[in-house]
Amino acid sequence: MTKKGMPKGCLRPLLVTIIFLTSASFAIQYFFVLRGTYDGKETSYTSLALVNGRVWNGVEPVIDGGKVIIQGSDITCVGRDCETPQGAKVVDVNGMAIMPALFDMTAYFFLNTQENEGKNPLGQLLTYLRIRPEVRKNFHRNGITNFRSTGDPMQNILEYNLKMLKGEIMGPRVYAAGPIFTAVGGHPVSTWFAGDEGNADAFTYEETQVNVAKTHAVEVYETGMEGIKIVYDDMGGTVPKLDSQIVKGLIEQAGELNMWVAVQTGTNQDIREVVRWGAEMIEYGARDAIDSVTLKLLVDEKVTVIPSAFVSEVTPKALNPDWFARPAMRENIQKLEAAGVFIAAGASTGPGMSFGASLLAEMDQLMRMGMNAENVLKAATRIPAQTLQLDDRYGTLEPGKTADVIIVDGSPWVDVKALENIHTVIQDGKLVVVAKEIQD
Repeated sequence: MTKKGMPKGCLRPLLVTIIFLTSASFAIQYFFVLRGTYDGKETSYTSLALVNGRVWNGVEPVIDGGKVIIQGSDITCVGRDCETPQGAKVVDVNGMAIMPALFDMTAYFFLNTQENEGKNPLGQLLTYLRIRPEVRKNFHRNGITNFRSTGDPMQNILEYNLKMLKGEIMGPRVYAAGPIFTAVGGHPVSTWFAGDEGNADAFTYEETQVNVAKTHAVEVYETGMEGIKIVYDDMGGTVPKLDSQIVKGLIEQAGELNMWVAVQTGTNQDIREVVRWGAEMIEYGARDAIDSVTLKLLVDEKVTVIPSAFVSEVTPKALNPDWFARPAMRENIQKLEAAGVFIAAGASTGPGMSFGASLLAEMDQLMRMGMNAENVLKAATRIPAQTLQLDDRYGTLEPGKTADVIIVDGSPWVDVKALENIHTVIQDGKLVVVAKEIQD
C-alpha cells in the first residue's frame, strides 16, 4: 500500500487519467477561445459606397441625403453629388447617420475588467494569450477604431499593436504610453493593485529619484511607446503623491524624446503646475473648482482635458468612490467648454466595467453635465485625433482621410445616447460590424 491506503498498482493509471483529463480540459477551453480569436479577414470588395444617409462629418452641418465613397482604405468623396465607382459594394443606410468612428482616450487594455468575470483562471489565461478578443470585439461593437493606452505592460501592448498592424488580429489601433509613473504606494499601486505585487510591477514605475525616472522614460521610448502617463494625484488624500521635481523631470525628458505627456491631476493647482511644465493632456482634472487663470493657461497652451466623468461621478461598485470623486466635475466641465478648452472623451474602463460601452456611458455623462451634443461627438472624434497629431488621417470624414466610419440609427448630434444604436462599423475601409453583428 502507498501512503493514505492507495494500492501501488493504481497510482500510474490514476496519474495518466489526471493528465488526460487536464489536457482535455485545456484543449476544450483552448478550442472555444480559438473560436472567438477575432483574427484578421480578407475582403471581397475594394470600394464601398455609403448612400442615402445623413452625414455628420465633424466639419460642417449635417448633410441630408449624403454619400460617403471609400476606395481601398481611404475616403474619396463626401457629399450629395458623389459618384459611385463602378463595381463598388453599395450600402444603402436608409436615412441613418454616417459619422467618424470613435476614439477612447483613456484605456488600460490588459486591466482586469468585466470581460473577465465568470472565467476560471485557465480561461482567463487563454483569453490573455489570445490578446483579449472579447475586448477587441467590444471596442468595435461600440464604434471605436482608435484608443490611447494610458497604462499597460509594454511588451503586451506592443505585441497587440504589431499583430493588429500585420492584420493577424482585428481590433482598434493603439497609441501607447506604457506603464504609469507614480509614487511609491501611489495610484494605482495601492488602489487597483492593492496586494497584487505582480500587476503593480507590470503596470507601473514607482519613482523616488528624478534621474531614475528619466532613465525609465528613455526605456519606455526605446521600447516603442509614444507617450508617458504620470499620476500627480493623491486620490483625495488616500495615497502618496509623486514628488513635483520627478514630475517636472519626466515632462522635460519626454519633451526631449518628442513624446506626448498625460498627467492625472487632483487639484486646480496641480493642473496649473503641470501645464506650465509642459504637459499636453490632463486626465480627470480637479476635485476643486478650476479658476480663470488655469482656464486661460489651458487655452493658451492648447492642452486637452480628458475628464473621465462617468468614473468620477457614477463610480462602479468595484471601485472606491473616494479615489475618483471630483465634486466640482460638473461645474468644471461647463467652464472648460465655455472657455474653449479642448475636451476629449476617455472611458478609463476599470474593474466592474466593460470596454466600449463605458465610452458611450462617458459621452452620455458629458452631455448630462451640460456639454453640447456636437461637442461631445467632437470629444470622441476630432479632438482626440488633433491631440495625438493624427488629424491628417482620422477624426473627420473628408476626402483623403482613412475610412473609419460608423453608421448609427438615430441623431447623435442631438442626443449622444443614439450611439447605443450603432448599426455598422468600418475600419480602414473594411466592414467590421454589419447590422450590429461582428464580422468574425
